[in-house]
Amino acid sequence: MEVTVLNSAKLWNLSPEKFNEWRRNHDYPALFKVFENKLPHYNEWIESQNLSSDLLFKHGFARFISSDEPLILCEYKINDTYMLFEKSFKKLNSIRKAGWIKKEVEYQPYFYWLNNNYDKTTYEETKRGFIISSWIGGRPQFLKEHFLLNLGGVHLTAPMLSGRLLDFTCLDDLKIIGALSNTHTYLWHCSAIGLEISGGLAFLDFYNTKLWDNGYASVKRELTLKDGIFQDFHFKDCELHFHATRSTLTRCSIEGKNFDATLEHSKVDNFSFRSIRSKTNPFHSRKNFYAKAKSLFSSVGNTSEAGNYFFKEQKNHMLSLLFPKKSNWEAWHHKNTVSKVILGLKSYLKFLGSFANYVVWGFGERPIRSLFFSSGVIAVSALVYLLSPDSATYEDPVKSIYFSMVTFVTLGYGDISQDKPWLQIYSSIQAFSGMVLMGLFLAGFASKSKSY
Repeated sequence: MEVTVLNSAKLWNLSPEKFNEWRRNHDYPALFKVFENKLPHYNEWIESQNLSSDLLFKHGFARFISSDEPLILCEYKINDTYMLFEKSFKKLNSIRKAGWIKKEVEYQPYFYWLNNNYDKTTYEETKRGFIISSWIGGRPQFLKEHFLLNLGGVHLTAPMLSGRLLDFTCLDDLKIIGALSNTHTYLWHCSAIGLEISGGLAFLDFYNTKLWDNGYASVKRELTLKDGIFQDFHFKDCELHFHATRSTLTRCSIEGKNFDATLEHSKVDNFSFRSIRSKTNPFHSRKNFYAKAKSLFSSVGNTSEAGNYFFKEQKNHMLSLLFPKKSNWEAWHHKNTVSKVILGLKSYLKFLGSFANYVVWGFGERPIRSLFFSSGVIAVSALVYLLSPDSATYEDPVKSIYFSMVTFVTLGYGDISQDKPWLQIYSSIQAFSGMVLMGLFLAGFASKSKSY
């Protein structure tokens, strides 16, 4: 369904208030009709939440449709303004205590409501299909019917983003220099391939937005950030490749299944990554996600954060070994039954070795674990020496603990020794484990400055 539109430049020249009014009159009604026809139980949801098309048009569709939690619409006492918050918003209680709110109403977003009221299959199929379905003549089409409002292909200098409703829009090849924004702008369910932002910006929230494609020939079409400080950029479930040049990215986050990033004379600070588990290959995809986060921090010399994501990478690699078919998907289908059994056994054996690595010292990133593990070995061995009638320290707790500690740290005073062969072998094994565990403990702390 196509709507009458102004060209991109004229739409951007409108003030945020006039732009939103234009969308309420010319774009949102068509989008509302598409949702009414395509989304199951849509009208039932509207009625159950006591929503109206005017309310949706005023605050934007996307958050009312796709937020993962209930929304709180607050009417402020000053100037009768409205703000829409997620229920878990940390500062909401402070705003309430300050007495700024005149009235508040809670709403369940469509997908949140659908998941709670209907079967999981309906929810998953509907959400899976709630995407840009195709590009026709270079124009993105949503749900196979609605062409996204085109706002791309222009150069903007110091545009006002605050208050502008930009969900369900096409921002392809848009170039922005010195944009103004003091509130969150939600670019949800958009196409923003080749978006370029220069001069810094804050408070952009991307959800289920496509931000790159393979491009043509040598032309890259990815998110480009240049020459500025970029703060509070948040990406969730997006197709994201970005390139930052002479920039600082702070208080940002990426949550999803995949991303790619290149930093050129840039740095990241207080940047968090969270992998969403893939159903087809849950742990292998998370391992690759965290490997990229590790490399990003390593490239800017932040070894502490690189180490944290190295730990997550290795943990997910360990768990992926429990699913040899998914972890070796391509090779698996070209092997016969015997080869598959051998591949599976190798994978499980690798898992056991990796699990021991995880438990004992956290892949070198949690060396304190080896200290606790060492304490456990000393305590268990002391019990063996205390309770065994063959032991030289039988029923003597002080000497049992003493002998266990001396043996573990390989001091070998010789004032107490075991006579029975099995206890001699056991104490030798304990001494060897002590040498290994102490070595791991020291190596773990020494490796904190390593390159990842």
